[in-house]
Amino acid sequence: MSPPPFDDWDREKILARRALFITTTVAALGCSSQGGQSTPTSATTETSVPAGTTTTAAPTGTANAPTKPVKLRAWAEVEKTLPPLSVGASVSGPEKEELGSLKERLAPHYAAIGKVWASPPKCAPKDCPDEWAAAAKAILDARDAVEGPGPCGEWGGIGLRQRRAEQTQAIMTLTKELEDALADAALAHGDATSWAKLVVLPPPPLACLKCAPPMQPGLLEGGHWGAPLSVLFADGSSTIEKDADEALAKIPKDAKDPIIVRGHADPTEPDPKKLAQARADAVRDRLVKKGIKANILTTTSFAGDLPIASSATDEGKRKNRRVDFAFKEPHR
Repeated sequence: MSPPPFDDWDREKILARRALFITTTVAALGCSSQGGQSTPTSATTETSVPAGTTTTAAPTGTANAPTKPVKLRAWAEVEKTLPPLSVGASVSGPEKEELGSLKERLAPHYAAIGKVWASPPKCAPKDCPDEWAAAAKAILDARDAVEGPGPCGEWGGIGLRQRRAEQTQAIMTLTKELEDALADAALAHGDATSWAKLVVLPPPPLACLKCAPPMQPGLLEGGHWGAPLSVLFADGSSTIEKDADEALAKIPKDAKDPIIVRGHADPTEPDPKKLAQARADAVRDRLVKKGIKANILTTTSFAGDLPIASSATDEGKRKNRRVDFAFKEPHR
């Protein structure tokens, strides 16, 4: 065979030198990564094994990897701090129906979160994807249940608004704690991306102007359709605190529509029915002194039947010891 033309011959020599240079460089890098000692890939290491000993191959992959514990509080302890969903005997009419509907809507989501919380995935996301997908669904569904007013225009009364606010905060806090714990568990399994993709937030819904809460000018706080306005009390007391005047000042002195002054007690307080009534009466008297007509004010006691927060915490008890306000007729 005749040699290739001069140009081709020269090109082949150049390519050969380049190949040698690349091979040498790769070998040097391999030695550096081994602390200056290269080990042939085909070499085997001999280990003496006592006679009669059975050897087992080390597990490979993540399917047989040890379980990575998910660090979460006991679900039984979590349940004690959840805002109440029950509806007491003194709650009646449309408000009872609204609160009952809220319970029916949220109870299944708490159950789903509790199931994942008590028994989180015990393997990597790629090894048991269904378990991780179920956990993500429980989190996202619970958040969807408390975001927005629900069916268009169904904003509800004061009791529903107060409870929705507490339930929203509780579910958002709870699901964030669960999401973070599962993220740590997935990372411990060597997967830093799968879980984040599962719990990605969907795009927010488009604004619906006709769904905006109906409010009257000057009544943006307090009242059936306004933002909840409450006066809080000390434990076992019906004495109005000094900072209550700031809240009461938001009720206009020239109000003409009937206002219901609603007294509440925490279920753990002694004689909650009597105490709640005393609180409502005290607030009514203070409003009259501020110039609001007495004939438009009506008081009622809900005893401890309409708590909005858990009585297992001091903060929850504080929120339950309150007087709030509602209009007899909705303001549209």
